[in-house]
Amino acid sequence: MRRVLGFLVSYNGLLFYGYQRQPDKPTVESAIFSSFEKSGCMDGESLNFYSYGGRTDRGVSALGQIFTISPSPLCEIQDFIRELEKRSVRIWGIREGMPPQFHARHWALWRDYVYIFREEDISIDYKCSESIKKELHSRLDFSFLYKGSKIAENKRYMRRRILKFELEKEGEWTGMFVRGETYPFHFVRRLASFVRDYDCSRSFEENIQLWRVSEADPENLILFRVKIPYQFKRTIPLENIAEELFKSLFKTTESDLPSFLKSFLSLSWPESY
Repeated sequence: MRRVLGFLVSYNGLLFYGYQRQPDKPTVESAIFSSFEKSGCMDGESLNFYSYGGRTDRGVSALGQIFTISPSPLCEIQDFIRELEKRSVRIWGIREGMPPQFHARHWALWRDYVYIFREEDISIDYKCSESIKKELHSRLDFSFLYKGSKIAENKRYMRRRILKFELEKEGEWTGMFVRGETYPFHFVRRLASFVRDYDCSRSFEENIQLWRVSEADPENLILFRVKIPYQFKRTIPLENIAEELFKSLFKTTESDLPSFLKSFLSLSWPESY
């Protein structure tokens, strides 16, 4: 039976043209495959067991992306880890003995995303954020995020459920946390745009009517976690990886993570706290 490994990875999306391979473009997937091959881990069976947890577009980063792949019998995993790190993809968790039939996207229980706003981008107080949260938790139809497009007419496709939503502010930062089982395309970026433009003096339905459809910039979006029914052996502490990613994205010299990000880490990774 083939050995199948799961990997937990982090990367700065500003360095890549998205996750999936593209001709002559640096992508996360091309970094994985080229590193796997260069380290002597790739053979004719390896990609038969390959899967990943969620596609990230150009500019979108990840704290807790996952992928599975099957190494050749002579593979030295540490060589692969070092080779991949040279290409700016950081492995910080490993799982031995993944089921051969496992597929990261299909077996995912939910996905957590975090969008980070600068102070000048958003102005929402606690009472307003709690009102938005209540509305989103009770809502099943999200066609308003796609109004004016053909896809909004597909009510079955637009039927989604937000399992958890949080907005937290600290100093110049405001963080938006979203958990969902599945997402339509660009869902979180559109939701971030809606929240950014939200007028707290109006009702939720009025905001829907007045909102001009747009997508927030991808550079502030992080795939925070792909939750699957398996745990990874951590090779680097969670907060260290989060701090490393935050500093590389926002070029900050702050010595510690903002408290809202620590709060989101405990929400997304409760077993680490």
